[in-house]
Amino acid sequence: MNSRPRPLRPTRSILVTTALGLGLALTAACGSQSSSSGDPASSVGTSSTAPGGATTTGNDPAAEASQAVAVSLRRTGGLRPVDVRLSYSADGPLPAGTTQAELDDILSAASDPALRTVDMAPVPKNACCDLQSYQVTVSYADGSTKSFATVDGVQQPQVFEKLLSMLG
Repeated sequence: MNSRPRPLRPTRSILVTTALGLGLALTAACGSQSSSSGDPASSVGTSSTAPGGATTTGNDPAAEASQAVAVSLRRTGGLRPVDVRLSYSADGPLPAGTTQAELDDILSAASDPALRTVDMAPVPKNACCDLQSYQVTVSYADGSTKSFATVDGVQQPQVFEKLLSMLG
C-alpha cells in the first residue's frame, strides 16, 4: 500500500493569480512602453457593429438585444507559446471542462452594460514576446459585436478582468 501523500492540485484562482503576477514581472523585465501616438497597431482594438433591422421579442426588447449570446477567446504567445481558441455560445456545444453554470456566468458577465462602454488600457507597442495576448469578442443578441485586446501585465478595467478570468 502506497502511503505517500497525494500531490495537491492548484486551484484555478491560484493559477490565475500566479499568471497575473508572472505577467507583471515579465512586463517590468521587458520594458512595457505604451504608445500614445494614436498608432492603431499599438492600442487596444475595440470595435462595434450593429446590423440594421434586428428584431427582438419579449417585454424589454432593448434588454434582450443587449444580452451576450456568444464569447470567443483567442490566447496566444507566452513562455511556452500557445494558440488557444475557445468559443462559449448559448446555442453551441460547451468547451471541454465547462459546465452549463459556468457558461451562464460567462454570458452574464459579457452582458454587463459597462462592458460595452469600457475604456481599455492601451496595449504596449512592443510587448515582450514572453507575454500572452488575449483577444476577446462578445456577440450580442442584436447582432452587434464588441472586441477587446490585451496582454499579460496590463491592468484593464474590472468589468473586463472579471470576464477574462472566467474564460479558459
